[in-house]
Order: sequence, then C-alpha cells, then structure tokens
Amino acid sequence: MLALMVRTQEKGPHGLQASRRFRCSPLGLLATIGLFSALGAGTPPHDPVQVFYPQGECETGVLEIELWNRTLKAWRPHPDHPRVMANTCQTEDAGDLLNEIRVRCADPANAARGSSWVTGVQVYEPSGAPGCQGPNFSLRRPNSPRITLTAPRADRPVSEPNRTPALRGQVELTHDVVVLVDQTLFTSLAASEVEPGRGPRLTPEQLMQTLEKAIGGALDLEGPLRLAWIPFADRGAARPPVARQPVPLLSDSAGWRAESRILDQKGAAAPSWVSGLDQAMASLGATQAPEARQTILSILDAAAAYPLGRAAGSSPGHRQRVLSAVERAAQSGIALEFLVIGAPERDLPELAGQVRAKIRSAGSGGSVAAIPDSEALTPSVLALRVLSLREVRVENLTTGGVADPLEWDASGQFKGRIPLQAGRNLLRVRARLSGGEELTADFERGFDPSALRQKLRAEERARIERARLGELSIKVEERR
Repeated sequence: MLALMVRTQEKGPHGLQASRRFRCSPLGLLATIGLFSALGAGTPPHDPVQVFYPQGECETGVLEIELWNRTLKAWRPHPDHPRVMANTCQTEDAGDLLNEIRVRCADPANAARGSSWVTGVQVYEPSGAPGCQGPNFSLRRPNSPRITLTAPRADRPVSEPNRTPALRGQVELTHDVVVLVDQTLFTSLAASEVEPGRGPRLTPEQLMQTLEKAIGGALDLEGPLRLAWIPFADRGAARPPVARQPVPLLSDSAGWRAESRILDQKGAAAPSWVSGLDQAMASLGATQAPEARQTILSILDAAAAYPLGRAAGSSPGHRQRVLSAVERAAQSGIALEFLVIGAPERDLPELAGQVRAKIRSAGSGGSVAAIPDSEALTPSVLALRVLSLREVRVENLTTGGVADPLEWDASGQFKGRIPLQAGRNLLRVRARLSGGEELTADFERGFDPSALRQKLRAEERARIERARLGELSIKVEERR
C-alpha cells in the first residue's frame, strides 16, 4: 500500500471535484446509498492510501478530521477516526484527499480553542512516510503500575454493535504524608531552652484545622492522600538508635483528628528529630503503594535549640546526624519539607542552608522555609506541592484514534470512549501529574465485529423493505 506524506491547502468542497462515476439501476443505487449510510464507521475505502498527518504547529498534538458528505452537502466528522494523534498514519480514500477532507488542530479540554479548518491534502513525498508502519506489539513502553484499565475488558474481545466502546480506568494518585511536629510548639519551654524572638504558641487544634483546610478542603484530595502524625522532642543529645513502630497512614479527616491527640503527649514523642525521621521513613515503607509519592513535612519551632535552632550549628555531631538523615531520606525518593515557625529566613542557622542544599542535590523535592508565626502556617501549607492529575490522554496506536470525549476527576478516575478496529488494538494511556511526571501504560484489547455486522445487516434489510414499500424515493437527475 502506498504511503503518502500530506500537507494541507485551502480549498472548499465546491472547488475541484474528485472524479467518481458509477452506473447502477435505481434499486442498486438505493442499496448502495443505504449500505454506505448504514456502514458509517468502518466502510472500507475503494481506493485506500496511507496518509501521514504531521503535527506542524499544533501544540495539543490532537487533530480533528471531517469529510464532505455529498448527500447532505455538509461537513461531517470522519466516520472512522474523527480525532487522531498528530504524526500518525491513517487510511483514507484517495478520492477524498483533494477537497473533500479537512483537518484542524483540536483542544480536547476546550473545543472553542480549536484552530481554523484547512481543507484538502496534497501529496508531496510518496512512500517512506514516518509513522506509517504497523504497530509492533512487542516494543512497548514500560507499563506504570499506577495506571489500570478496567474497560474494555482484557479477558475477552469487545463484541457489541459499536466501534467506540466505553473506556474506564484509574490513575493511582496515592500521596503519603507524614507530619513530623516539634512538640515544643505545644509545651512550655524551660528558661534555658527559650531563645529570643519566639512567635506565638501553637495548639494541636490549630495545626489540625490548618491541615484540614489545606489538604482536606482547599485541594479536595481526601482519599488519594494519606496522613500520619509523629511528634518529637529534640534536645540535641546523641542517643542510641531505638526502633519505633510505624504509625498508621489515614485517609479520612476523622482519623486525622483522632490521631492528633498524640501531638502533646510526652510519652508519644520521638527522642529526636532524626529518630522521628527514621520512624516516618519506616511508616512510609510499611504502607507504600507502588510508585506512590511520599512527603515528610517537618514543622519546627525556631525558638527551640534543636534541630535547626541556633545551638544546632555549634554541635558537629548533631549537624552530622541531621545531614546524614536528610541525605538518607532524600536519596530514597522522599520529598522533605521544612517549615520553621517563629523566625525570619535570615535568622536560620547555617545548618538550614546545608539541609536545603542536600534536598536540592537529591532532586526528590522539598524545601526549607521560615515563617514568622503560626498565623502564616496556613498559606505555607497551601503552597506545598500536593500531587494532582493534570491531563489524561488515551490513544489507539493501531488506528491512530484517540479517546473522545475523555473525562477525569481529582481521584484519578477517567472515562470516555475509544475507537477500535477488528482484531487486536494497542491502547496507550498517558497521564501527566502536577509534579511534571508523565506515566505511560500500554494495554492490548480485541474487537469482534460480528455484532456490528449483524446490526448493519438488520438496518440495511429495514431500509430495503421501506424502499420496496415506497417509503423511500430517489430523484434521479438526467445529464445532457
């Protein structure tokens, strides 16, 4: 089959007409018109060619295609592939290419932003067009375990009178957060532990309300996000490592609130920030979903001497323990966020800058920020990066078609319809997350066209019967 590279040109449907002449009896003409109307999607072109559709300046990478309907004298969506991915090959009828086919760049998220239509395709480079080879089912991208496809089903081919069956799936958005809280924020400090310039005290209830507003309310992520609390009390002394039990990660506000009671309980506090970090890492590892995003949020008291207070920098042993713990967590892929309450940024010790450098070099995400008082905690927590789904796109690599329409929600569920062809179809799901990460997974699905054929035959029989009874008339115009 000849492969054609195409470019578009501005021509209308009433310009140069493709030459297509055929002769048949009135009944034969009736049957032909009825058959083409009934088949719609899937009608084999009688002069098929492979056409390559380049992306050009189309930023979305999705192209919309329409054909001129001679009977209705109007443009209609392409019956086989109304939307395709750019830089793919499609099978077209050679008689349509000149001025009975038109293309534009489409925006699946906003139909009003589509580009203007360009009519006609012109051959300028025959054969060897990129993307015109059939899909190689053995060469697939690595499947992300975070994407599942529940419909169409994998255990049997789709057999229904519709080439665009329902599509449903899920992008796993689990984001686990452990909040490591300096217990001195909730308790009275001894005079020797108090440093000048401390801000207002914080209560567990205020912290709970802040996190509920930021996570459970404003971002509407209750469900995909799981949260745990770990209080600590750090006095800078080197202590033998003590294994602490992992804490449960909870996904509902009632559970968060119930567990927050441990924040001001002295017996529940880890003996140091490093010990609390190790417990947090154990908690994330104990309940980790495949490739889940993980964050440890440390809320620290700037007035306390440790772990990032002014006394921290004067203890080489403490500094080394903190930096080693930060490097260990960051290298494991955990994002480390530090919020230091009660001091301006310029008053943070040198150790804070070293922690920030360790986080940046690991590339796992996170930051160190100072806020003046507890009143600034809410906007600071809101500014933290919380995982969300930005875009989902599903394409049929076998046909070049895309799922349209396609909808998704904050929980990562998506649904729509996907065009299939008879036999095997390789479907590729691509999901873009708020952190810039793109997940990809391939799924093979089959389509059995027998139910579609039965439907089309039944419709054709009904049309022929109506024509035989005189319910359908055809006006034939003689040419002179």
